[in-house]
Amino acid sequence: MVMAKQRESNIELLRLVVMAFIVLHHFIFHGLGQYRFLSFGKTPLLSSSQIDYALIVDSFLIAAVDVFILISGYFAIKLKASGFVKLFSVVSFFAMIGFCNYLYTNGLQGGVIGSIGRIAQRGIFVISNKTYWFIQYYFILMFLSSPINKYVEVATKKSLLTTILILLFVNVYLGWMQDVTFVTDGYNLTNFIMLYLIGRYLKIYYHKHIARKYDLLLFAGSSTITAILAVVLHRSGIDTYRVFCYNSPFVLISAISLFMLFTKIQYRSNVINYLAASCLSIYLMQEGGIHCYGQVRELYLQHGFTFNFWIGISLLFVLSMSIPLAVDKLRLLIFSHVENKVSQLLDKHIFKRFFE
Repeated sequence: MVMAKQRESNIELLRLVVMAFIVLHHFIFHGLGQYRFLSFGKTPLLSSSQIDYALIVDSFLIAAVDVFILISGYFAIKLKASGFVKLFSVVSFFAMIGFCNYLYTNGLQGGVIGSIGRIAQRGIFVISNKTYWFIQYYFILMFLSSPINKYVEVATKKSLLTTILILLFVNVYLGWMQDVTFVTDGYNLTNFIMLYLIGRYLKIYYHKHIARKYDLLLFAGSSTITAILAVVLHRSGIDTYRVFCYNSPFVLISAISLFMLFTKIQYRSNVINYLAASCLSIYLMQEGGIHCYGQVRELYLQHGFTFNFWIGISLLFVLSMSIPLAVDKLRLLIFSHVENKVSQLLDKHIFKRFFE
């Protein structure tokens, strides 16, 4: 009897780890008000020394978004109806429940009919929903993946590397260093395409000949440089925002080294694979407005950085990770059959005609 090959879990574990990084980053940024002390002129919630500690911690978390795009590039996005429908449906679902929560908190808008219309609008026009900036660019990257993958197939190693270097020049020099508007901070399609191509390059040409300890050292070193820059700028009264941009060379190095570290880990777990399949729901629920940033703030105001604060933060972190996963598993249980039917229709009438 031939045993079915179990899926490797190292990258699935990485998805959960970097999603945990994003949750903690949002705790710092939104809950403890990092957005206030990134730009001077706004009253910070924390003391000056506490701000330094927050900046140091966030320096080791900020690479998470870049890692997700590297993963997509490493495995190459295959634009299929099933993948598009699965992404669309999960984003649509959490966009609608997020807006329902907004209406529950702030009251109906335009009466019952008007509110239902607004909810439906959020669920249908997910690509143009500015709430999910990451999703907007990821959908575009998904649509562009076919021509990008075809280019990678025919490009030589030198040609692919040259393309990546050009994009690095655009993103890092023009965007991060020179503050050119359309690539200023890494929140853009150009940075996504560059990271995707780096992921493809690592998959095709990198043969894991560097030991894991060096990947770990590189991640720690580049994150430490980010931390030092952030603290020095903060103490000098200079805006620290650019240090945490997704096109910062040190953030990029942190992302690549962390990603390569996990590619070298041999690990299998059905539980990890099961949970990681729904990890996007964690981001979607938080960004959709169902979060506990207010509770994080209240914990700090009541307890400071005491034992009670850390116990409370730990509980909020577990809830922020587990509730979206549970909700998404319930969503799949109810709607997976519908997703499959819609995928089959789109595959037959659209995707096989235009994307193959």
